Order: sequence, then structure tokens, then C-alpha cells
Amino acid sequence: MALIGPRPSLLLSLALLAASLALASGFPCLLKRHVFRRNHVDFPQTQAPNANTYCNERMKAVKLCKETAHTFIHAPVRIIDSVCKKGTLVQPDLVKSQDSFPVTTCVYLPASGSYIGKSYSRQIVLRCSYGHATYYQE
Repeated sequence: MALIGPRPSLLLSLALLAASLALASGFPCLLKRHVFRRNHVDFPQTQAPNANTYCNERMKAVKLCKETAHTFIHAPVRIIDSVCKKGTLVQPDLVKSQDSFPVTTCVYLPASGSYIGKSYSRQIVLRCSYGHATYYQE
């Protein structure tokens, strides 16, 4: 039996409103995940002759010039995100990896206007949202 009058359009309007609210509420998480990946994940690692050159090139590429310290993680996103489920809770909203990850840390030297870089392996600390990394704790 078909509904009569304005009810079908009311139901459709309510359904669209609910769908819009559901999509809108997840947007900040998606944005944070995108920014995290753009700013901290470099896999496969960009080739450079040394860590200093790597840092100067990558920091310009991600438009984070003159940031005091910044770290790039050289691992696939799915492996980094697995820290969210398998890591150890170190603060109410931070998780530490059990395994070490290859990283490059870039430190800005104001006197020279350039970065020095150091590549090594270490455990990483992340903030996660819905099973995905959204923040790297330096």
C-alpha cells in the first residue's frame, strides 16, 4: 500500500539528513588520516644521496619548511595502521609500536636554514582513530 500525501517526501528528507550527518561526522577523521599520511609516511622511501639531502627535499615537498623536528616513517600504511590494534597503550590516546620502524628524523638548523637528517629504526608512538594512525608523537 502506498503512502498518501507528503509522507514519502518527509521520509526521504529524513533519510538524506541522517546520511549527511553520518558522512559529516567521519570527515575530521578522514582529514586527519590524510594529513598524517602526507606528512609522515614516505614509502617506498624517496631516494636521496644522504639523510640531509633527503630531509631538505622532503620537507619542501610536504611544505613543512622551518619545522623544528619532523619524522618520516618508511613503511606501508597498512603496517603503520596495525600499530593501532597491536600496540601498547602509553597514554589514554597514544599507542606505542611493539616493533621498530625505519624512520628518518629531520631537525631544522636556523643558522644555516637547512635540515640535518638521521635515518634509523625505532618504535613509534601514534594517536589512532577508528583503527588508523592520525598523529605521530615526536
